[in-house]
Amino acid sequence: RDRNLNAIKALLLGLHIEDIRNVLAVTGDPIPEAERSDVKGVFNLNSFMLAEFIYELNQSEFLDDEMFIGGALNINSKNFNAELKRAQIKLERGVNFFMTQPAFSDEAIHALKMAKDVLKCKILGGILPIVSHRNAIFLNNEIPGIKVPENIINRFEGKEREEAESIGINTAIEIYKKIIPFVDGLYIMTPFNRWKMICKIIEYIKKNEK
Repeated sequence: RDRNLNAIKALLLGLHIEDIRNVLAVTGDPIPEAERSDVKGVFNLNSFMLAEFIYELNQSEFLDDEMFIGGALNINSKNFNAELKRAQIKLERGVNFFMTQPAFSDEAIHALKMAKDVLKCKILGGILPIVSHRNAIFLNNEIPGIKVPENIINRFEGKEREEAESIGINTAIEIYKKIIPFVDGLYIMTPFNRWKMICKIIEYIKKNEK
């Protein structure tokens, strides 16, 4: 976002020189409405075009030392059939793997199963631990592409920090158990630098995988 084509190419060339070989190609969020009077967005490429552009660089500049291209998969989309079609177009444009939005609802997990059946590539499932009732509401209401069911939001109501973190860890583990049959791997997002929560989730997963 906010780079023209020449700037994007320069960035990709620089990343390649620095031995970066894995790139997630996303469009990026629009400029906040409050800033639009002072800042002008630059969208020379969207996620489809960016993936195709990197693929073209792989066939020319990066020949025999290619970048591995990832794409975003919104399993919370209200029209997931349309999202699947978008994902298939991304595969045609050079995407090698997908990373999902965080999964919380049964609908998202069903969409993930559909994606695994249809898309012939690796899928990494997203897990984002919730840290509080306020955090759950914010994620559900304010973050595009994330939907937190009411039953999960209610788990955190009236809970102090330590208890809320414990609930967040247990909920993340519950989600892990549901999505693991339909993914090739996981990526776990650290909320508000609460890295100890992530360590406990990883510790559980490692024990469970043995």
